Amino acid sequence: MEEGNEETFKEESKSKIKSSKLDKRILIIGFTILALVVISVVAGNTVKVPYTAMVTYTEKEPYEVQESYTVEEPYTTTECEDRYIKYVITQSFRLTSDCIQKNKCGSWKQVCTDYNWYGACIAWKDVCDYWECSRERLTCSMKVKNIDTVGGTWSYTFEIKNLDSGHVEYLGTSSVYIQPTMEGTLSKTYYTNRVDDRFECRGSGSNYFTIPTTRECEEVLKTRTVTKYRTVTKYRDVEKQKSETKYRTLFEEWGLT
Repeated sequence: MEEGNEETFKEESKSKIKSSKLDKRILIIGFTILALVVISVVAGNTVKVPYTAMVTYTEKEPYEVQESYTVEEPYTTTECEDRYIKYVITQSFRLTSDCIQKNKCGSWKQVCTDYNWYGACIAWKDVCDYWECSRERLTCSMKVKNIDTVGGTWSYTFEIKNLDSGHVEYLGTSSVYIQPTMEGTLSKTYYTNRVDDRFECRGSGSNYFTIPTTRECEEVLKTRTVTKYRTVTKYRDVEKQKSETKYRTLFEEWGLT
C-alpha cells in the first residue's frame, strides 16, 4: 500500500471511531433526557402537595315557626224554638140571637072594656096578644180551653153572612188571654132589623184564627272547629364555609393542567 493511502485510511478510521463515540453520547443523553421527562411526568402527576382551601358545605340548622292546626272543641249554646200553645175547642161556632126590640104585634085580640047592668060586654077594643121582635142581636161565639202549662192570647176574626140576601158583614177580631187549664170565649155581635132572615157565622180572611206561641229554650252541647297555634322546630339547609387541607399534583400546583 502506498504511504499516502495508508495515512488517509488511518485518518478515516479515527474519524469513524470519534463519530461512533459521539453517537453513543448523544444516545445516552437522549435516553437520559427521556428518562428525566418520564420521571418528571410521572412525578408531576403522582406527587401530591398539600394546600389550604375554603370549601362550601351544607348544614341542617334548626329554626322555629308558628304552625296552625284545628281541633274540635265542645261548647254549650242556648237553642230556642217557638211552638204553638196546646188547646182544644170546647165549643165550636155558635150563633145565638137576642131580641132587643119588640114593637110589632104578631097577633091581636079583643078585650072588653065596658059591661051593662047584667054583666054583658057592651064595649070592645083590640089589644096585642103578643109582640114580635123587630130588632135582634146576633152573637157569633166559640170557646177555647188552654191545656198547656203557659198562658197565651187566642184571636178569631169573625164575619156574618145573610144567607137570604147574600150580604156579608165584617165583625172584627175578638181576642182573649187564657191562663193554663182555663177556658175563654171568643165572640162578636151583630145587630139587625131583618129578624126573619137566616144568618151564618164564619171566619174572615186567610188567617182568621190566631194560635199563640211560646218560646222554649234549652242548653245544647255542640262542637266547633277552632284554629290554634303552636311553636314547632324545623330544619333548613344552610351553606357554610370552612378551611380544609387538600392535595394536588405538582402539575396542578404549577398550573400545567
